Amino acid sequence: EALPKKKPKAVKPTRYAVAFVISHADGSILLGRRQEKGLLGGMIAVPTTPWRNEDYPLEEALTSCPLRCMWKEKIKEVTHVFTHFNFRVRVCYGSVLEDSPWLPPDSFWVKPEDFPKMALPTLMKKILYPSKNTQNHRSAQKP
Repeated sequence: EALPKKKPKAVKPTRYAVAFVISHADGSILLGRRQEKGLLGGMIAVPTTPWRNEDYPLEEALTSCPLRCMWKEKIKEVTHVFTHFNFRVRVCYGSVLEDSPWLPPDSFWVKPEDFPKMALPTLMKKILYPSKNTQNHRSAQKP
């Protein structure tokens, strides 16, 4: 008697966002606490565009950046798998243009050497650290 055949796994949808790694003149990186609701709710993260089902044209994505920045040519893509969807994040690197006392709500500057002391979600480690190994980051490096 033949066993029932295993059903093929459903294809996970893909969602997209653009993340902004913004550096200050002193080398600090802008981080903030995400809204309590949703994935990564209440966790520390870099600013991102809203997550959506289609990719962003870069010009549109940059309108979501919370501060005026000088952008670098360097852009990397990070992929992450959540339970119900695949996630693709383009990472833009920039330097803040002016030393403004204003910051977006729940945002703060953090020196890269202090990243290991923070409870960063794996996705943010992939964004902030240049290496693919997100398990142990004993010495933080500036992106």
